[in-house]
Amino acid sequence: MFKQLLNECIIDFTLNFDGPLLIKSGTIDVEGHEMNFVKTFRNGALEIFIPGSSLKGLIRSHSEKIIRTLSNGTPKCCDPFNDGKDKTRHDVSIACSTKFEWRKKGTKIKSDGSFETDDVDKEDLKSCLIYAHACPICKLFGSTSEASRIKLDDGYFIIHDEQDNQERHRQIRDGIGIDRFTGGTANTAKFDMEVFSDLKFGSRIYIRNFEIWQLGLLAYTLNDFKDGLASLGYGKSRGLGRFNIELDKIRISYLSPQIPEKPEPHSPALYGMKYLYGENTYEFSGLETEPVQVTGLQLPRAKDALGLRKYYDFKQNELALVFFKTVAPKFNDYLNNWNWNSTMQIAHFQTNGGD
Repeated sequence: MFKQLLNECIIDFTLNFDGPLLIKSGTIDVEGHEMNFVKTFRNGALEIFIPGSSLKGLIRSHSEKIIRTLSNGTPKCCDPFNDGKDKTRHDVSIACSTKFEWRKKGTKIKSDGSFETDDVDKEDLKSCLIYAHACPICKLFGSTSEASRIKLDDGYFIIHDEQDNQERHRQIRDGIGIDRFTGGTANTAKFDMEVFSDLKFGSRIYIRNFEIWQLGLLAYTLNDFKDGLASLGYGKSRGLGRFNIELDKIRISYLSPQIPEKPEPHSPALYGMKYLYGENTYEFSGLETEPVQVTGLQLPRAKDALGLRKYYDFKQNELALVFFKTVAPKFNDYLNNWNWNSTMQIAHFQTNGGD
């Protein structure tokens, strides 16, 4: 699917932290603080930042919660940490990548919970089949069996004004452990934390070759972040890491020749992979055979300097929310109509059931 670039969504956003934040580096600094903020060399100096992997993990985990909440029964996404080794968790939540590996090797689960595997590969799993049979989360975020459709830039510190610098936001906090017998401080349980408060970070999300329902899932997740319903980093139960986001700009661009040269006369149109790709080997959503109109909005379609890309820019929170209100129902429709393929259900791998 990545041999072509047919559509792309780029979301620029700002993370606002009005309280303390700590993204741990895992090392002790020269000052002897046990918990230090992760830093990188940028613009000739050490600078705090939020790794893109941390942001992607947060977005993925929150998206999983949304899908499990709306599944209304059997969860419609896997648990990436369920590798099938715990026999008490032999259910549909086993990671998609594990089930694909089982299918490839012909692995079966015996009645006692142990496994039997053939010496030769049983199934040729092409990328189109993996995408078609993966859960909605793995379709978007990827797994060890398939590439991700989404990537995130690192989040970098935004300077408030000319006098601002990251040292103005730095604090060293004491942490202690409570002695369960005396109720006082345990002698060896004191530690220091390097935290930063009242911060802004800028980052960017890229979604390439998207289906429209995938934008709808991100709309739900980012709207929760906009409302301050998530936390990031270390010490979330201690009040650290509370944030909200501002949507600075959403750009939807197309490179496909199937996009009409003349822009739509009334409102922006969204074209998903079902419309653009043509073939059905990836089993894209059958609900997206036609363009989706972003109603209630007059927005011109532009081209880049060379005329290759055609794009729409939804700037600031207000326009971004109009966009979100258009794509969110598409995710609802998709999830209501989606079910696990029979080859991804646990009965398929049991010796007393499945194929």
